[in-house]
Amino acid sequence: MDNSQIAGSTVVLAFLSALTLVLDIPPLLWHVRNRNVAAMSLVLWIIVLNMMTVVNIMIWPTSDFASWWSGVGLCDVEAKLMVASTIALPAASMCIMRDLARVMDTEHSVISSTRSERKRKLVMDLCWCLGTPILLMVLHYVVQPNRYYVWAVAGCNPSIDNSWVAIVLILLPPLLMFVAIAGYTALLLYRLIRYRVAFNSMMSLNSTTKSRFSRLFLISLTILLGFVPLQMYVFYRNIIYPHLPYSWSAVHDPYAWSQIVVVPASIFDRWARTVAGILVFLYFGLGKDAVGMYKTWLLATGLKEIFPRLNLRSSPGTLKSSITTLGSKAKLFLWRKTSGSTVNTNPL
Repeated sequence: MDNSQIAGSTVVLAFLSALTLVLDIPPLLWHVRNRNVAAMSLVLWIIVLNMMTVVNIMIWPTSDFASWWSGVGLCDVEAKLMVASTIALPAASMCIMRDLARVMDTEHSVISSTRSERKRKLVMDLCWCLGTPILLMVLHYVVQPNRYYVWAVAGCNPSIDNSWVAIVLILLPPLLMFVAIAGYTALLLYRLIRYRVAFNSMMSLNSTTKSRFSRLFLISLTILLGFVPLQMYVFYRNIIYPHLPYSWSAVHDPYAWSQIVVVPASIFDRWARTVAGILVFLYFGLGKDAVGMYKTWLLATGLKEIFPRLNLRSSPGTLKSSITTLGSKAKLFLWRKTSGSTVNTNPL
């Protein structure tokens, strides 16, 4: 790719990445309001990654190594965040898919979860969505031979030792997380087929719940299908090279640590962040709940008198309440079918 092509791609990437930052803020606020930890984590990490793309393009827009800033401070932070993001995105998607599979487990679902059960779920989501990224950042130091790399256009990148220890500690965990997502996806599809009558009946009573369920499923499935090939490619590229024996003293040599390696332009993986950000907006930013939130914001600005049609007829329900009660409704539906009892299955 010549300089003109790099410049053109850089401008387009910077514009789209900046656009996704703006578009993904409302979905993030919506998930924060609904206290959906997994979805909130997923959107937040995509926003952070796209923000880093915009910042890095502004700082290192060309391959003129002589004029580059060393990135000290900024790249120290960004390199760790990039390592954390490799497992943060699949961890959040895994939690989402796990919850969807659980609500369709009509044989073990409960009418309403207790306060302790809700706290336990919150702790588990925080462990996966926050704990595993922090753990991976800590483990990265074990195989970090120098502070970071600086790539043209792409900017800051983490450095990883060329050893099997690095593969086991850094590259393998995200792949295992994607395997877990695939397992929960298969389980969810199995339960959707097995209980399709109950699922369709419950969803027909509440189209909003169906929309939310579908959007959560689609975004997690997209992360699975989109990032697995990229992760496998990175894993393959690291596997095929000859590996050196691991040595703590060699990896943490003071002289090597002070070196900042510069690399010619490479931005192919940055496009994945931008595409993910656009998909987040399409899945979460255009739904009825998001539109209702936009109307609420506009009403708060006093535009009701100018645009009377902004007046909301009803307040949108929360994603958490709708998805949580879906499994209970399905179980009530099946119990009603088998026992002949009358059960109120009206939607929330």
